[in-house]
Amino acid sequence: MDGECGPQLCKTDADCSKGICCEKGYCQPECCSDEDCIFGGKCLGGYCKCNDDSDCLEGYNCIDGRCGVPAEACQKVGIWWTLPEYNYIDNSQVFDPANNPDTGYMPAGEDYEWSWSFGDGSHTISHGLEFVNHTYSYPGVYTVEITGHSKEGFCAKGAIQVDILMKPHKMQHPVLEGCPEVNFSKLKEIDGPLSATLYYVDLQGLKQGPYIDYNGTDKKYPERTGCYLNDKKTGHWISYSMSTGEKYEEGDYIDDNRTGHWIYYSSGSKEGEGDYKNDKKTGHWVFYQVPGIYNDRSYKWIEGDYINGEATGHWIEYYGNGSIESEADCPGEKCPFIVERIPVSV
Repeated sequence: MDGECGPQLCKTDADCSKGICCEKGYCQPECCSDEDCIFGGKCLGGYCKCNDDSDCLEGYNCIDGRCGVPAEACQKVGIWWTLPEYNYIDNSQVFDPANNPDTGYMPAGEDYEWSWSFGDGSHTISHGLEFVNHTYSYPGVYTVEITGHSKEGFCAKGAIQVDILMKPHKMQHPVLEGCPEVNFSKLKEIDGPLSATLYYVDLQGLKQGPYIDYNGTDKKYPERTGCYLNDKKTGHWISYSMSTGEKYEEGDYIDDNRTGHWIYYSSGSKEGEGDYKNDKKTGHWVFYQVPGIYNDRSYKWIEGDYINGEATGHWIEYYGNGSIESEADCPGEKCPFIVERIPVSV
């Protein structure tokens, strides 16, 4: 015996207030030899252990590595969840054995060793009426289970469910236009690189709900806003100029693909607008005069149609006063002279 399971130092058995014997200077918690295991099993590390029912005496079963009464004969015991009002991830949850909620039965606490399962793959051991602490990393509903065995071979079992939530979100803005409704208590808030982005992920790590990319760590001016559904852009997205804060582009996404009417801006005025379908320009598009030449963006500059992102049909280029400068059919020989002048930002 090396006594590693019995931290209490001793010289004789009389020094062991909780153990049954003194072995090599340490009090053993349950046994010093196989003969001390009155229900069968072997003394290993100061505890009576078993591998299967054959290791136990007649009438006893090997339950969770301990010889005891059959599982169906286990008494029911409760679990006290001490602070359910703080049921957030990263908060330490505190549990301990409690009375059977139906009968008021409570096993003789000091005689029991309790095996805990927290429903997220984590386990621990406690003794008597000790409290146990556990911290959950993700939101969800977990089943906490407890199984206890006494030195006399009796057992007790119990279980409760705990609903673990995300901490209240910090994003200080209304839900963005077109965002799907989300339950923030079930999402994890993520501060991106240099705290310049703010968004939420679910248990699987998929982005859900509002997303903001800020122009600066003070989170005062957004550079890009939008929504995610199952890690894909959805709803209305807007990009802003880093230098002026004015709109740069805006439109809708479905499943990461641009769709519907999009508008592109320059210096606060429209630079181009038209429709997308499956992330490709489709239908009629209009591009407007460049500021600084005529200082008036009410005039069209270039217009024509797209099909699946390719210029098609009749295209027209205008002078600043609105009169026609040139025309071309696309595809065709003259088409590139017009279409290639469209701003690359659009």
